[in-house]
Amino acid sequence: MGNNHESFFFTQKNDNQIYHVNFKEIPQILELDELDMIVTYQVQSYSCVFYHHQNDSNKVYKITCEKVSHALIVEYLNKSIHGIEFKQNEQHKEYLKFSNEQRKNLEYNLKQYLFNYLTPKVIEKSNMINKL
Repeated sequence: MGNNHESFFFTQKNDNQIYHVNFKEIPQILELDELDMIVTYQVQSYSCVFYHHQNDSNKVYKITCEKVSHALIVEYLNKSIHGIEFKQNEQHKEYLKFSNEQRKNLEYNLKQYLFNYLTPKVIEKSNMINKL
């Protein structure tokens, strides 16, 4: 990780929603239980915030997720591929809100993904020597 802040798009199994995920390393001032209590006060209906502790490096990351509207994706594709700006009225903003189940499911899946993504990859020296 070059800097302490990264973003990516994420989808999960059995969910047709696309999520925009931001995560950044934060100083570990509080215990994770205390951070989780803080999150309950930060909950906004259009975003999902939680903390991830990477055990192998003992680092803590703040994760913020937002749903990407399908209308926005269609606008981007029309502009990028066809060169036209086609604005749709997005009257269905309600579906961008997170339910408690969506929050829990997203947090569970992202923590698994981030654990694998942030774990340093160890390359055995013998494998490198054999390939040379």
